[in-house]
Amino acid sequence: MRLKEAGKFNQYSASKPRVKRLKVFLKHDIQFSELTIPLLKRYKVWLKQTYKMSERTSINYLVVVRSIFSQA
Repeated sequence: MRLKEAGKFNQYSASKPRVKRLKVFLKHDIQFSELTIPLLKRYKVWLKQTYKMSERTSINYLVVVRSIFSQA
């Protein structure tokens, strides 16, 4: 992960479990073209129901997705 290489260990340690949960939700790798708004909405609902997350926490997980998408 680029964060670790850049020495941003706090951000890296916060992002790593968020990426893992996205992988659990997806169950398999997907193409960036498959990353759609409806998929992200389902992911947000899944996070809130499965992990009892607040609205803000689920948004923080989506921020990581946006960062990954922007870097790709």
